Amino acid sequence: MSKPALFFAHANGFPASCYHSLFTELEPNFDILTIDCLGHNPNHPVVNGWEPMVIEIIEAIEASSRSPVMGVGHSLGGGVLYMAALKRPELFSQVIMLDTPIFGPLKSSFLGMAKRMGWIDRVTPALRTKVRKQTFQSRESAKNYFATKGLFENFTEAALNDYVNYGLVEQGDRLTLKFKRQIEYQIFRNLPHHLYRQFHRQQVPISVIVGEQSDVITAADRRNFTKRVAKCVVGIPGTHMFPFEHTKQCSELIEKLSRNSI
Repeated sequence: MSKPALFFAHANGFPASCYHSLFTELEPNFDILTIDCLGHNPNHPVVNGWEPMVIEIIEAIEASSRSPVMGVGHSLGGGVLYMAALKRPELFSQVIMLDTPIFGPLKSSFLGMAKRMGWIDRVTPALRTKVRKQTFQSRESAKNYFATKGLFENFTEAALNDYVNYGLVEQGDRLTLKFKRQIEYQIFRNLPHHLYRQFHRQQVPISVIVGEQSDVITAADRRNFTKRVAKCVVGIPGTHMFPFEHTKQCSELIEKLSRNSI
């Protein structure tokens, strides 16, 4: 008997292959489908609102699965899957968002103003991304560097190794980030701020897993999910990066939500 298809969409700056440890936990129960680096296909460039990346995911699902998939997306990935499900609900059985910022009217209006006034780099991680270190002499030196950074400080040893092994590519005699820094920057500064206007169009069941120590999803965001978006909102220990910090618990929650057993 074939396994159900799970289409996974990654967070900004983290190629899907970097979730190797999570996929290893999920693969006994699901057929994992994915795009390694969203936004890197020149036919689907990053623009305001991310629409071409939505089309990129829709085309990938159409090409890889004959039946509806369960969409699972971390941060950026959850947002793009949510938009794809709004556009093509027949392609999805459900969508599970992992600490994905889908904002209500007030915060969305603020983000729209920040774009118009040129503040968006300061209210998103875009400014930090613009100067991110992107080349390394070796995988060992890269691992030592990332281990000192707050974003990675709670990663499991396996998850940090996955990032170093799958998130860097050889370029001459050095290693460079597979996920291009400029594309990561453009994704942050062009994030959608209009999705609250489409909540009424939602047809696909949505669940949300939120990091209990996340600095991305606030209490107000959780209330917005519960009121307008999700049939289920569940917390998990960890920060915004919990798929890399509590990998097994994350996979277990995904599996339970797939069976509607939460």
